[in-house]
Amino acid sequence: MSFLLIIRYIHCCKSTFLLGLLGSRLENTLERIMQRSPFILYSYYGTILIYIKLAIQTIDNQLFINGGGGGKKRKK
Repeated sequence: MSFLLIIRYIHCCKSTFLLGLLGSRLENTLERIMQRSPFILYSYYGTILIYIKLAIQTIDNQLFINGGGGGKKRKK
């Protein structure tokens, strides 16, 4: 859940630097774990970025469906 909040924060700030930093960390972690060719590594890295984009779109859609998610609702 906190990962999605971080992704949401990055999306809100439109911070390419932070997204690149996150990608760099993922790349280093995958490289150590997988010990495979760069082509396979970047394929996994690209897949992770696609999942991040889908998560951001899902969050945006939920906020749109819920009416923006801000403020308190009034009691009738």
